[in-house]
Amino acid sequence: MAPHSPPSVEHASTGAEPTQLLRNAMLKSLSGVQRLIILLRYAEQMTDAEIAGAVDMTAEQVERHHDEAVRILRDSVGLQAA
Repeated sequence: MAPHSPPSVEHASTGAEPTQLLRNAMLKSLSGVQRLIILLRYAEQMTDAEIAGAVDMTAEQVERHHDEAVRILRDSVGLQAA
């Protein structure tokens, strides 16, 4: 059995799991509008039309912000677009 490594200082000081720390760091790379759209889309499972109504944008603007946010997030973890 491998020895258990101690949690990092950042992990210990925040109490957050490493996955949560990574998620937070990635979201910080987005603008406020992009972050909001990603959270509404994936956490709240809203459609572009629903998000557009909630943030006073057109569905096309929401789609553009979403697509740019996804590109930024993929780039941040080294994934290529399909």
